[in-house]
Amino acid sequence: MTEQQTLLVDGGSVSTAPTKTVIYQYDTYQSYSGSHDYGNPTVVDTTASDGGSVGGSGNDIITVTDYTVNDNISTSSTSASGTYIVDTKYADETLQGTVNGPLQALTQYFYDGNTSLTAPPTRGDLTEQKVASSATSPYNFLVS
Repeated sequence: MTEQQTLLVDGGSVSTAPTKTVIYQYDTYQSYSGSHDYGNPTVVDTTASDGGSVGGSGNDIITVTDYTVNDNISTSSTSASGTYIVDTKYADETLQGTVNGPLQALTQYFYDGNTSLTAPPTRGDLTEQKVASSATSPYNFLVS
């Protein structure tokens, strides 16, 4: 799915109904995206209208998700072995307006006891999650 539109009509006119439009991009802005497409949603652009006028690009809410992957697979003509974990996100960034807009929220994810965000997962078990307590650098994180 690349786009989803929701109309909130409650007895009124469709032309003036509040709407929400969500546009999805997959495997963009990723370090692996030059050679692989895993189908991971990496940019989600949400725009709302107030029932007639579009919120405008500056009012979009953008969520950028970064992934760390482990696709270390060995194959032969009769078998395949190795690790194939390609859906482990290591960061969610909520931005205002565009993918280069001001940061509004940041969450980081760590897997399998790793202390590096981009360390390839070995099992894919989430072992730590950090949420920035403010959107201003340097970030202070709440750990769970």
